[in-house]
Amino acid sequence: MEWECTRVRKKLGALRDGEVGPQVSAGLEDHLRGCERCRSEFETMKRLWGLLGAYPEQEVPSGFSQRVVARAEALSEKRRFAAWWSWRWQLAPLSWATAVVFFGGLLMGGILFEAWSARMNKRLASYFASTHQPYEFESSYGLTEQSFVDGYWNVLTVGGDEET
Repeated sequence: MEWECTRVRKKLGALRDGEVGPQVSAGLEDHLRGCERCRSEFETMKRLWGLLGAYPEQEVPSGFSQRVVARAEALSEKRRFAAWWSWRWQLAPLSWATAVVFFGGLLMGGILFEAWSARMNKRLASYFASTHQPYEFESSYGLTEQSFVDGYWNVLTVGGDEET
């Protein structure tokens, strides 16, 4: 059984503690015999555990575990708030992109409508020019067309005080 170094390194602690089966143990030891790097790491780990085992066990002060749990919960709450805040800022580029698309659409719609409107005005003007006869002014009061237009213009501009 061929072992990769990364898989071996993950199992070195279990090998040292005797928590692996005989077949896995044999595969690990076989790899350690052929791989200097993994063997060196395993030896370093054994020396470190040996040094740690030389120190006597310490008494944990009373209330220590409660303080650790309270501090962990406080950090967890801060991280939860930080996570909430961070996803809001991740939406900022999306909202800017949406605004750009929306206002770009309004601008393009206005430009397209203006072009369409100009085309329609030309079509309507050519239609009316080709299908309608010029308007003939008739007045039962004896006014000519020009005197009527001049009088109407005076009403609009001067206020209708002048007579034509």
